[in-house]
Amino acid sequence: MKARCQQGFTVIELMVGTIAAAVLALTIGSILAYVYKGWIRNMALAEMERDAAVAVHSLDVAVRGSSSVVVAGVDILQVSNTTLRVFTVHNRSTPEGPRRDLIYNGIAVVTNQLGSFVTSNNADSVWVTMSLNGIDKFNKDTGVRMGVTNRCILMRNLQ
Repeated sequence: MKARCQQGFTVIELMVGTIAAAVLALTIGSILAYVYKGWIRNMALAEMERDAAVAVHSLDVAVRGSSSVVVAGVDILQVSNTTLRVFTVHNRSTPEGPRRDLIYNGIAVVTNQLGSFVTSNNADSVWVTMSLNGIDKFNKDTGVRMGVTNRCILMRNLQ
C-alpha cells in the first residue's frame, strides 16, 4: 500500500491548540480585568483626595478668617464673620443608595463621598474629623476610604 499525503490537523492537535488558546485568552482577560479594577480604584482615590483637599482648604480659610466664635458639632460648623458661613452635611437618596454631601454656603464642597463630619472647638483652634468613601460607579466592591482625622486649624489672633 502506498501512504497517502494528508494535509491539515488531527482532532487531538485541534483540541490541544484550542485548549491552549482558551487558557491564554482567559489569562489575558483576567489580567485586563484586574488592571481595569485598579485603574477605577485609583480614579476614585484621586477624586477623594481632591475633594478632601478642597474641603480642608475651605475649612481653613473660613476658620482663619473668622472674627468671632466658631460653633461646632456633628454635621455642622458655623463660622461667624461679617456674614455667617456655614458648613452643613446634606443627606439625600439616590438610586445607588443614600449619599452625603458637605455643603459650604450653598456650594457642594464634597459630593457623594462624605462618610462622617465632626468638629469641635476650644478657645484657639478647631478640630475636624472627616471621612470620605470612594464611589466606584462600575465595581461596587472596589470602594476606597480616607480620613482626615484631628486636623487642627488655628484661629487667627484677635488681639
